[in-house]
Amino acid sequence: MTSVLFLIASFCGGSGAVCRFVADVCIKSALSEYAISESAPSKRILLKRILSKFSFAKRDLSDLFVLSSMLINCAAGFLTGCLIALFSAQIISVGLETVALTGFCGGFSTFSTAVSDLAQLLREKYFKRFFCFLALALILPILFGFMGLQAVSSLISLF
Repeated sequence: MTSVLFLIASFCGGSGAVCRFVADVCIKSALSEYAISESAPSKRILLKRILSKFSFAKRDLSDLFVLSSMLINCAAGFLTGCLIALFSAQIISVGLETVALTGFCGGFSTFSTAVSDLAQLLREKYFKRFFCFLALALILPILFGFMGLQAVSSLISLF
């Protein structure tokens, strides 16, 4: 790896981390506003029911961190699948794949955040939520990666 490629990958990693932070704040803000909106109590009840089905609701929806990191990881998985399809079709180069996957997607995905969320659930003895989130945190991003790979591969085959 050249020093220029290293610097570009580092910059992309930082950019991915900033995008993750912004996405996390936006997701939590949107879900919190939606969940506590006084003008739409039926929406609040609906969201609470949906989240409770997946064991994400805790004390008035205060722990939306789990849902936020899962959504971000699914988006990162989808983007990773798209990039792999583009590389496989030789539309992007090895260098671009390296900086996009290792740099941006590595910074954008939230594996460390997911591990922190899991540790917090264990520390608070929320075992049902822990196992549910563990299963979803491992399976969903991979499924979204496959969907991204399939979507881009299908688009490429049209041309």
